[in-house]
Amino acid sequence: MLKSFRNLLEGPGRWIFLILLCAAFGVFGVPALENFGGSSAVTVGKQEVSARDLELEVRNQVARIQQQNPSVTRDQLMSAGIGQQALDTLIVRALLEEEARKLGIGAPDEVVQAYIRQLDGLTDPETGRFQQERLALFLQQERMTPGMFGDMMRSEIIRNQLIGALGANAPAPEELTRYYILRRLESREVRYALLPSEGAAAEPTDEEIEAAYQASLDQYQTPEYRTLTVLTITEDDVASEVTVSEDDLQQLYNARVGAEAAAETRSIRQILVPAASADEAAALAADGADLAAIAEATSARITTLNDQLRSTFVNEDLAEAVFAAEEGALVGPISTDFGTVFAEVASISASQGRSFEEMREELEAELRSEISQDSLIELVEEFEGQRDLGVGIEAAAETVGLEARTEGPLDRELITRFGAIANVPAALGQEAFLLAEGEESRSVRLEDGYGFVTVEQITPPAPRPLTEVRSEVVAALKAERRENAANELKARFQALLAQDKDFAAAATELGGTVETVTFGPGSQPEGLPAGLAPQAANASVSELFSFGAADNQVVVGEVTGVSFEQLDALEAVLPQFAVQIGQSISGELSQAYLEALQESTNVKQNARQIARGLGQDTQ
Repeated sequence: MLKSFRNLLEGPGRWIFLILLCAAFGVFGVPALENFGGSSAVTVGKQEVSARDLELEVRNQVARIQQQNPSVTRDQLMSAGIGQQALDTLIVRALLEEEARKLGIGAPDEVVQAYIRQLDGLTDPETGRFQQERLALFLQQERMTPGMFGDMMRSEIIRNQLIGALGANAPAPEELTRYYILRRLESREVRYALLPSEGAAAEPTDEEIEAAYQASLDQYQTPEYRTLTVLTITEDDVASEVTVSEDDLQQLYNARVGAEAAAETRSIRQILVPAASADEAAALAADGADLAAIAEATSARITTLNDQLRSTFVNEDLAEAVFAAEEGALVGPISTDFGTVFAEVASISASQGRSFEEMREELEAELRSEISQDSLIELVEEFEGQRDLGVGIEAAAETVGLEARTEGPLDRELITRFGAIANVPAALGQEAFLLAEGEESRSVRLEDGYGFVTVEQITPPAPRPLTEVRSEVVAALKAERRENAANELKARFQALLAQDKDFAAAATELGGTVETVTFGPGSQPEGLPAGLAPQAANASVSELFSFGAADNQVVVGEVTGVSFEQLDALEAVLPQFAVQIGQSISGELSQAYLEALQESTNVKQNARQIARGLGQDTQ
């Protein structure tokens, strides 16, 4: 299906089949790392994903999980791979946005504004009207500017245009759903005759085997084999060089203690006053009015922000004023993009720092991880520098103290010709089969580092010797004879029926016996000839079918009737099944669409910027 779907995307159908994005991103693996320069963490066609974008996506995904499980820490989630998940999410989004750009799909400002104004979280639950202060509160909590939020919503609208083109998980058509359910509720009455067939039992001669082999050489080919030079660079290659001194630990501890001490939080109550009421509110504040009085006079709504760090405030003037004020103090007026803010410091809390020994293990692990990440990237860059000078993988590896290895010959499944699993990462193996003989890959991102591969030799497919495939040839010949015998007996059976003989009489004349069986929903009687059930399931009523049941037997049968045992339940479950079938169809189309986009779009990654976005860069 995937191949036909990709072909469709290359024709007029690309304008129709713009379909549902899978609910969980990460449908495919991370594409190859192309370079280490530039300021973008990932480039997808003309779409750029910055380290800041990655940082925000990680933070958002961590926050969503922590809402469900407050005890889980960011470090635990990072160890579990949430950073890679966030990166995959951004790549998929960028793929869709790049496709939208190519198709000319956009979202004007007025469409974005209308979209924002109807978001549930930004409207009054009683009146349903958009409230500016709810947006301001949301942006402050998310540390976003209005422009950032608008761009995010614009991208969401564009992605939704692609997603919604096929109805986004629309229920399957009623006719398809009804057919699907009826096939599972049906019972089929089948009668069949087991007929002797000496012609199907004869052993093929050597001459027949040789002729069949020569006629079907394309079916007995070895796969294409490739011999590779492989280099993988992982943290294990730099681990022995990583040292963490007491001074380093102490410096990190001092910085961490300072950060923890600076992690003072403040809970505030605030109001957003429209421009028309700003002067009145300022006068009230100057006269000593409290926040509640100002809110009442200006019809402003009081919102509460609990335990806010200074860094969570988008507006620096507001942050500075709030953190300079004493508990209970009124702050304002502060001008923002949305209006004038007044705030009251409800409470102040400061975290208690931990001792050096309490943090030693955590600090050492953090330092080792940071140093290893930096050392790994530096080693890869040093290796790439050698290759830029025209040095091959083996020589470049030796120059930087590494050793490349030869793998293969191996096939696309990374199995050697002797049946062993080759020591080649899957992503690197896939890259190897995209290269020409003698060609070297660029960097390929692996789960634990980076890889490089050179195709040293390509051995094209070749016929396997008859001695090796003789049993396969004989089996194919016997299957062909059984099929021919089945077709011959079916034709003779049909001729007898045409002479007004009934089914039993025709079977008796051909030396067979008749049996009757019923297949019900989810059940199949035992002791039936192999192959009877699928043949009967696909046959129409009164349609004669036949197949070779064994070397000396042929089955000829027909479906004599179809009934439905639980038909009264059909209408009740029809809507539910329509949704399930629609979701299944949407999921398959979505995966096909995303894979097609991946194949047709150039995706580059920047290791240094990715490390920055994941908080793993020390520079």
